[in-house]
Amino acid sequence: MRFSERIFRTGALFLFFLSAVAAHAQVGEFGRNKPTYSMLKWHYVQTPHFDIYFYEGMDEIARIATTIVEESYSQISASFDYRLRNRIPIVLYRSHNEFVQTQIIPELVGEGTGGFTEFLKNRVAVPFEGSYPLFRHVLHHELVHAVMQDMLYGRDIITGVQQSDIPLWFVEGLAEYESTPWTAESDMWMRDAVINDYLQLEGYFAYKGGQSIQYYIAEVYGPDKIAQILHRLRSFSRFGPTVQAALGVELKNFSKKWEKDLKKVYWPEIVDRDEPQDVGQSLTDHTEDNSYFNRNPAFSPFGDKIAFLTGRDYYTSIYVMSAIDGKILWKVVTGESSGSFEEMHWQRASITWSPDAQRIAFTAKAARGDRLYIVDSHTGHSLKQYNFNLDAMYSPDWSPDGEKVAFIGVKDGRSDLYLLQLADGSITRLTDDLFDESDPKWSPDGTHLAFASDRAPGLANYSAQLLYQTTDIYTINVETKEMRRLTDNPRDDLSPAWGPDGRHLAFVSDRNGIFNLYIASVDTGDGTIEPTVRPLTDILTGTFAPSWNRGGDKIAFSGFNKGGWDIYIIRNPLDHLKPGPLRPAFFMREGKLTYSSVHRHMDTDSVAATSPDSMSGYAIGPRMHPVGSPTRNLLAHTMTDSARGGFVPKLYRSRLQIDNVSGEANYSTLGGVGGQLYVTASDLMGYH
Repeated sequence: MRFSERIFRTGALFLFFLSAVAAHAQVGEFGRNKPTYSMLKWHYVQTPHFDIYFYEGMDEIARIATTIVEESYSQISASFDYRLRNRIPIVLYRSHNEFVQTQIIPELVGEGTGGFTEFLKNRVAVPFEGSYPLFRHVLHHELVHAVMQDMLYGRDIITGVQQSDIPLWFVEGLAEYESTPWTAESDMWMRDAVINDYLQLEGYFAYKGGQSIQYYIAEVYGPDKIAQILHRLRSFSRFGPTVQAALGVELKNFSKKWEKDLKKVYWPEIVDRDEPQDVGQSLTDHTEDNSYFNRNPAFSPFGDKIAFLTGRDYYTSIYVMSAIDGKILWKVVTGESSGSFEEMHWQRASITWSPDAQRIAFTAKAARGDRLYIVDSHTGHSLKQYNFNLDAMYSPDWSPDGEKVAFIGVKDGRSDLYLLQLADGSITRLTDDLFDESDPKWSPDGTHLAFASDRAPGLANYSAQLLYQTTDIYTINVETKEMRRLTDNPRDDLSPAWGPDGRHLAFVSDRNGIFNLYIASVDTGDGTIEPTVRPLTDILTGTFAPSWNRGGDKIAFSGFNKGGWDIYIIRNPLDHLKPGPLRPAFFMREGKLTYSSVHRHMDTDSVAATSPDSMSGYAIGPRMHPVGSPTRNLLAHTMTDSARGGFVPKLYRSRLQIDNVSGEANYSTLGGVGGQLYVTASDLMGYH
């Protein structure tokens, strides 16, 4: 799964933070304040517990979703010790571009929102964005919210939320705890916050801090305590007394214990690991320019300049700076300020220069879909725009001969490699399967592309294991389409960058539980390059998106530190390779998150949950492997309800349902007794 996508997509998965006022405003404003470029023709299928809505081009997505939602529910049901009282509608979108047009909620949906669960009808809405492991995570996360709302509030969710004092960190942390294991990304955020003393439970830390607390409860007090808290909340409703009754400790004292244990785990790491500025020259400082992020550096062909994405002017924009001292030279384009650059895809972004350094290519969302833009590298003037009727486009890379651009295209549930021929504007599809491809990079001789993928030799792209895959680095011959697997590691390897000699490859990996830079030698054989992999960094937080200059003496990368991203340069990288494997992070080394742990994590490779009546198989954290055979065909064997027609899509017909009834009565000496009754209703899709 792509790292940056995990961070930010999960950072806005749930609209639980909507105030009761916003929820009531939603009742009267459905479908009134957002542009809709096309009215979708909806169909639906039914599983034992869910109604799944989708439209043209989504057959494979919907088939796979039936397994995701039912297997996720079996785990949630067992963990909560609860069975749904009401069916839950799941609304799927073919792309994020179509998802932002949703009329289910009136609020504008931004690039960082990967899905939501709303209050009126307990609807879950999720787009497909290219990765099935990510799709599984988001759906599972949202279902935790929907099941929890059904459990605590029944059908009157708005009233329940208005009267509840459950903090957001508990709600979001629980959804993360149930849907994804503790990862290098989660650990990075918590480690950085503890070491740099900005730990909080607001904003994105409602997710990662909340997830950490849920793991702490499970490890120290027992995984059954989470269900106990939920069941007590059904009866007592007040959060503080509920936690005290379940855990035997006041909430404020519990918080102190949790924070103290975090310091015991993370503070010793300062001795053994480096900060980004210890390994490379800092070219940006987000704490000084208030940019929050400076990411995705791209060396110019002559190595004297770096183009990069930054938020320093409030918008996501492309700037060019000196590769020598980081001095800002000029702004290329301002994103998110016009119909041409509505979204800059900064979570899957890539900036690429033409070989003569006169042009820059990147992808962005325009009004009706993604486009690949080629602009003047100095003025930002648009020279060419390409729209291929794809659901999404990401990560372009210009070929060394200047004649082609490789990029990732998503179409009808498939994320694949494409080649654009600049001479005539035609495209060639290099892959065509359900595996997710990302970060293509041309070899210096222009014959191969290196890329990250969650494929694996012998793994059918429709098998159940697809939902739990990690990524490795591959190459593909652009003429023969022959592939070679370069790395073979159970963790995530991503973001390859070729050395100018074509014999070395840099990439990012979390193989020690922290995202570090690695370099390996690439030969002409057909095996993996694992024996030659050596770490370049041993970072305290995380390194990402390497770019190797043409001279071979510099690697630029984006480093995370103090709650934001900055760009750094390592000089003479081949002289700084470390001799052996890096020391694992605490959670990987110890198999737990705290020294106070009593209840250990389960062995997910040997234990499988087969019944919603059993806690076995996911005692702490989620199950991260298929229920049953990992080779089960997800497309042929759906989990639809045969009694409800199986996977035979039925046409959705708009039907108004009452959302809210309110009234008032009055009396006056002039008019006598009077009153008003307000009834608001809407259809499932928010069109009426």
